[in-house]
Amino acid sequence: MNDPHSILENQIGRALALLDLERHGEALVLLQSAAAHSPESHPVHCLLSQTLLLLGRPVQAEQHACEAITIDAENEWGHRLHALALHHQKRGREAAAAIREALRLAPDLPATLATHAQILGYLGYEEEAFLSATRLIELAPDSAFPYGVRAMVSMQAGLHAPALKDLRRAIALDPDNPEYHNNLGVILQHGGQAGAAINAFATAVRLDPSSPVTVANATSLASRHRDRTGCIYALAAVPLLYALLLFTTTLHDMNPLEVIVMLLLLIGTAGVVAHCIRSLYRHQQQRRGEIPADLARAVKERKSIWRRHL
Repeated sequence: MNDPHSILENQIGRALALLDLERHGEALVLLQSAAAHSPESHPVHCLLSQTLLLLGRPVQAEQHACEAITIDAENEWGHRLHALALHHQKRGREAAAAIREALRLAPDLPATLATHAQILGYLGYEEEAFLSATRLIELAPDSAFPYGVRAMVSMQAGLHAPALKDLRRAIALDPDNPEYHNNLGVILQHGGQAGAAINAFATAVRLDPSSPVTVANATSLASRHRDRTGCIYALAAVPLLYALLLFTTTLHDMNPLEVIVMLLLLIGTAGVVAHCIRSLYRHQQQRRGEIPADLARAVKERKSIWRRHL
């Protein structure tokens, strides 16, 4: 019952459960206690490093990754976490060396391949990153994640056509992943397909209403087309307080249609968002004859919600 090994295993299991629940602070406290009693435990230091990365503390994460490497230099986990900690500190050359060492130790481990592709793609080593992402697809051709990784590598290299192909495959396999829809919107935006990009961002907003990345990308779309789309997406995507701030600071120079659309977006879903934004875009493009049809589609899509708020 009081066997130290059993106690450690129990602590690790509880920490993993807390991490799965995104209770990172509690997991950190538990793992720090485990490290105090078992300072030579490789998995404890790795989990501490991982938790600290999730909490946005890469310097401390690096310290525990280095401890893990000292304990077991032939285990890729410590090197992979070391690479991530360095990457978050913008220490690119060191991060590249660390993730290459991790890949050398575990050339076919999916987590290592993915991290290798992501870090090296970000640093501009497109060929190495693409090879790792492609190998990841070979190992798991029916999983969405490898296609999402390779799409990101292609996007970072400015290769939008292959990125679009991989993203569509990833979405087909995992249609509820907001990151894929957001990245799809980015690619479509760069290709000049504003309407399709709006739909992609609207879906991303519905799936992850708190994502600041989606808000930033939608704002970029609004800036390109010189309309209020970014403010609308912000209302749909960020906490209500921020939404009200945006609303009150822009109300003074809005026309009645924009105000109505914004209010409706506060009670709408992705379909309502898409239709309303199209109507606003058409208003800005002097295509007012098409607006009633868009708003009618929005009403039809979420009629029950509208009834509850009228």
